[in-house]
Amino acid sequence: MPYRDLVTQNTLLQAFAQTGDLDRTKRFFDRGRNKDVISWNIMIKGFGQRGQCLSAREFFQRMPQRSVVSWTTLLAANAAFGHLETAERIFDSMPERDAIACNAMLHTRADRIDLCRDFFRHKMTHRDPISWNTLIAALAGAGHFLEARGAFDRMPHTNLGAWNEMISIFSRNSQLQEAIQAFAKMPERDVLSWNSIVRAYALNGHLDEIGGALERMPQWGAASWNSLLQALVEHRQFDLATTLF
Repeated sequence: MPYRDLVTQNTLLQAFAQTGDLDRTKRFFDRGRNKDVISWNIMIKGFGQRGQCLSAREFFQRMPQRSVVSWTTLLAANAAFGHLETAERIFDSMPERDAIACNAMLHTRADRIDLCRDFFRHKMTHRDPISWNTLIAALAGAGHFLEARGAFDRMPHTNLGAWNEMISIFSRNSQLQEAIQAFAKMPERDVLSWNSIVRAYALNGHLDEIGGALERMPQWGAASWNSLLQALVEHRQFDLATTLF
């Protein structure tokens, strides 16, 4: 190219990284005359997302200057691939933290509700809707339905994911009326919302309402049919399930 700037170079570097060809990506990176923090972050993310956490850390250590994105990207990669002790050390060493870093650490504790609850209360310096959704799902998964509902009620701003999770919680806890009320109050709905209410009817044996819900759905998905068919089978409506299938 007769005109080659750093923005163009990073755009091409990002394109190489997204292909997953890490050797080609590294060769292009090494050829670059100029590099900025974005260039280094692309390499950390590219290698980290492919599970090459040691290589990602090498790029991180070689960086002349780091940003919060650099720290968070390395932390998220280690957390995603189960290197929890390393992720913990990175988190504790961060000079500043953002919501992404906090959410990554919260997610690693989701299957240990005591650790998850403690981290959310005492160590999360930033919270966003994803943080609250993770906590609600963890509490529900551990059977703490009332506490999950309390967390939902305390959310500064509820989002679609939180509403969908609450419908799922109510249906699993045989609270069909609460699921219906939550569905009615939702400021917006997506396919998952409709699937959740269909599932709620199915789990609680209300087969007649399932048909009405499916008729009102703006669009159907495979999960919608699966919820209906599972409900019919669970209630021994084998002929109807076979006919619909």
